Order: sequence, then C-alpha cells, then structure tokens
Amino acid sequence: MSVSEAQGVAVAAPKGTAAARLPAWRLVLYALPTVPLAMVLLPMAFFLPAFMTGELGISLSAWAGIAILSRIIDMVMDPLAGVLCDRLPSRWGRRRHWLVISAPVLMLACAMLFMPMYFTKHVTIVYAFAGLTLLNLSQAVFGLNGFAWGAELSEDYDERSRIMGWRMAVAGLAPLLALGLPSVIEQLNPQATTGDKLYWVAVVFLVLLPVSVALAVSLVGEQPNRLAAKPKAERMTFAQSWASIVTNKMMLRLIAIEVMGLLPFAISSAINVFYVTFVLQAPGVTATTLLFAFAGGLLSMPVWMWLAQRFEKHRLLMIAYLCTPLAVIPQAFLGPGDVIPFIIIVAVTGVFSSGPAFILRAIIADVVDTDVLETGEQRTGTFYAIVEMTQKLIPTVAVALAFPFLQLMGFDPSSKTNTPEAINALRLTFGLFPPIPLLLTALLLWKFPLGRAQHAELRAKITAKHGAG
Repeated sequence: MSVSEAQGVAVAAPKGTAAARLPAWRLVLYALPTVPLAMVLLPMAFFLPAFMTGELGISLSAWAGIAILSRIIDMVMDPLAGVLCDRLPSRWGRRRHWLVISAPVLMLACAMLFMPMYFTKHVTIVYAFAGLTLLNLSQAVFGLNGFAWGAELSEDYDERSRIMGWRMAVAGLAPLLALGLPSVIEQLNPQATTGDKLYWVAVVFLVLLPVSVALAVSLVGEQPNRLAAKPKAERMTFAQSWASIVTNKMMLRLIAIEVMGLLPFAISSAINVFYVTFVLQAPGVTATTLLFAFAGGLLSMPVWMWLAQRFEKHRLLMIAYLCTPLAVIPQAFLGPGDVIPFIIIVAVTGVFSSGPAFILRAIIADVVDTDVLETGEQRTGTFYAIVEMTQKLIPTVAVALAFPFLQLMGFDPSSKTNTPEAINALRLTFGLFPPIPLLLTALLLWKFPLGRAQHAELRAKITAKHGAG
C-alpha cells in the first residue's frame, strides 16, 4: 500500500493502467451519503407541506411564504457557499470536512421539521421557517461538496463518468426507502398520520447519515491537489471569481443545457397529478407511476455507465435527449383508463432522462478544467453551486409557465367538470411541450467542443502551465 493510500487519498494513475479505475467498493462508499440525503428530501417535498398545514396548523398561505422566502435565501447563499468551500480546505483535503461539518446541522434541521414534538409544544411560523432554512442551507453545502468531491477524485475523462454514474446509481435506492417506509407504515397501521410517517423516516435518516458519512470520509479519500499554490494576494476576489465563470462560454452553454433539459420534466412533475387524475381518470395510481419512472432510470443506469466508457459523453447525452421526445409524445394521445400504456411510457422516459443524468454531472467536471487552465485555481465547488441554483430555480419557473397557461385554457384542478377543451390543453401540455426544449438541448450538445481528445489536451496544458511539479 502506498503512502497516499495509507492516508486515505484516492490517487488516479494515468489512463490505461490498472490503477486508473477506482475500486467499485470505494465508489459505493463515496456515493453512500447520497441515500440518506435524498431520503430526507423526497418526503420533504411530498409529505412535509401536508404535515405542517394539516396537522400542525400552519395556514397554506403562511407555508407558501415560508417555502418561497427560505428558497430565496438558499439560492442567494449557494454561490457564497461554493466560493467559501473552495477556499477553505483542511488537512483532510478540500471536501470531506465540509460533509462532516454540515451533517450534524442537516440532522438537527431534519429533527426540527420531522420531530417537532422534541423541540416545541407549538410549531410557529418562525420555528418552521428556521427549520426549513437550516435544512436547505446545510443540504446545499452537503450536496455541492459531495458532487465536487466526486469530480475531483479523478482527472480522467472516462473515470469521471464512472464516478458520477455510481453516485446516482446508489442514490437511486433512496426512493425505495423514502416512499417504501411510509408505505410499510400504512400497511402496519392504516390510521397512521403523516407525522407518524415522517417520524420514522427521520429515525432511519438520523441513523444512516452519520454512519454513511463516517464510512465515506474515512475510507474513500481525496485526490491530491496537483496545482501550484498561488500567493493569497494573487487569488481572485469573490466578484472576479464569479465574473470569470459568467464569461466561461462552455459553462454558459452547459447552464443552457441544464435549463432546457430540466424544464420539460419540471413541468411534467408539476402537473403529473392533474394528468393522471383528469386525463387518465385514475388518481389512485399516481405514486405507482412515479415508482416506475424511478425504476426505469435506475435499472438502465448500468447500461448508460457502460456506454459512457465507450462513447463521448456529450454525444451520448445528445442521443438521450433526441430519444426522449419519442417516448413522451404518445402521452398527448392517451385518455381515460390508459394506465398501462402510461406506465410503459414513464418507464421508458426514465430510461432516457434520469438514466443518463449522471453524464451531465461528469461533463461539468470536465468544464471545470477549462477554468483551471485559465485561472490556476480549483473551483469545483463554485461550479457545482451554479448547478444547485439552477436545479432550485427551474421548478419555480415550470410552475410559473404551466399553471397560468392551464388556467387561461379553462382548467380548474378543484372542479370535477372541466370542459373537454381544458382537458385537451392539459393533455397536450403534458405530451407535446417537453419535446421542444429537449430537441433544443440536443442541438446545444451537437458540436460541444470538449470531447475525450480535447480533454486530454486540456489536462496536459494544465500540468504544463499550473502543475506543482
């Protein structure tokens, strides 16, 4: 065992050697903390609003205000967190200590929201706002450093795809726990409240998170920073740091790809319940269809990981974005009772949308290298903070686009007598809108200028210009 390995440092050897690939067990441990993280975020979206407003007495308008204000603060803090985490390494490295720091805060916030009986006798608006804001901020620090850690584990073009693929494959287990545990509780106790379900989700989360973080940070390690140290006076200010990213044409292109790729699915998610209820007239299968969508992505991920080792990432992702509309368009022609065709469609859509999602995260890691060449600084956290901001903004944009349009077309989710024209507007929005931004996304990827050969040349230039020797 080498000295670096003894210190818990993952060293990537040159491509073509046996040591170029990190062991699968190490990648599983690296990805393990994503399971409890995703496990708490899913119930927060599905169950927490009902718990706060239905059982704890917070009004709908008050909860909406809490959620919006907390999200605004979260998005403002993302870029600050990205820069801060990039600039404050520890003797452990650049990322692991941030997971250790943010994990207890994340656990506290989860307990405050899911187990409020241990903190207060009456949940006030201030209490709920504090808990939600604390959870959002700690999740942001935890999440962006998790992605940045994976991006920095290897400098190899193909190995980065493998790392991100393992991360998302392991994270794919989270919905089974996040949605499966409440389902088991329902079977054991049909009178169980939403609060009962969240309580046991929190119990499992509070056990899994510290265990998974401890295993990951102690056994996976980090890649040594091979850039020459820059004097503090020569390092970029916060404004300069963000200005250089804004002028990075490749990153701007990736942001456009992220936005156009996420928007159709954000709209589909926002109106999915309406579609199943009013178009298919089968409100009882909403959760089941979501499960098949998750399953399609999870089961196809090994195939995408295999393909990513053999084809250039941007071309593979482009093919996925071209195929997805073919799966989505038939939804515009379904009607009452077409549950089985819909389940098949969402499963196939999951194969081409969530299955290769890790590829975009690996491309971002490659684009960070263009910034390293330009600036001589490793700012992976700042780049992934931009991605965090985008992911938080798009669902809001989706609702702002879809809901007013459906209302304009006469659709009313509270009515049982929507007109055929209103139902058709819902059906067409669900089936025919997504292909438009997806095809534009494929176009943006058509001549993406950073493939395997270009990246190898880029890494050589970085070593020559900024290498520590």
